[in-house]
Amino acid sequence: MIGICYEFLETSKGQAKTTTAQQWYRLAENWSADLLIMVDKSDSAGQVWFDTLLPQQPVKIDTVRVTSIADAIFLHEDMEWVFVERLGVKPTLENQPARNLFTYRHPESAIYVFGSDQGAGLRGIRRPGHWVYVPSAGISFVTHVAAAVLYDRAFKATVSEKAWRVQTKEKELNAQLEDAAIRERDLRAKFNQLRASVF
Repeated sequence: MIGICYEFLETSKGQAKTTTAQQWYRLAENWSADLLIMVDKSDSAGQVWFDTLLPQQPVKIDTVRVTSIADAIFLHEDMEWVFVERLGVKPTLENQPARNLFTYRHPESAIYVFGSDQGAGLRGIRRPGHWVYVPSAGISFVTHVAAAVLYDRAFKATVSEKAWRVQTKEKELNAQLEDAAIRERDLRAKFNQLRASVF
């Protein structure tokens, strides 16, 4: 079972909210999700109104409207939750070490939480779960992050266990090589500064 949880911008209204809801519905449909949770803090919005946002066709995905991510977690407490940071830097979360998407192993069943385009909605969550970050500062919209994560999930599901381990090890070694190159560059710079100060 795959679920997607997205939070509307609090300033989102009218046609903009309708377009956003339809984009997320199509994204969930394209990646064979079973559940779409929309977090909407607007007091005026109800489930009936929310249902009118969805494409006018037979609904293939369970859709739920809640007023907070905490409510969504309460309704699906038995599921594994994956909280995705869209920032290009590794976040520091108390007792919740975030994992790089490139080397992350997706659970068989999970609900993925992407927050909103404002990017601050996940910081207050303290529920145990999987924290994942997307290592690219070039992704600005949450829908793009979601597409990247769901593609990553689908791709990794198609490769064998052995192939996945080899790919993961290769990525880890490449990351170590990059770190070593950075350290070497810094050491050379310090050496050149020291040499210049002596001579």
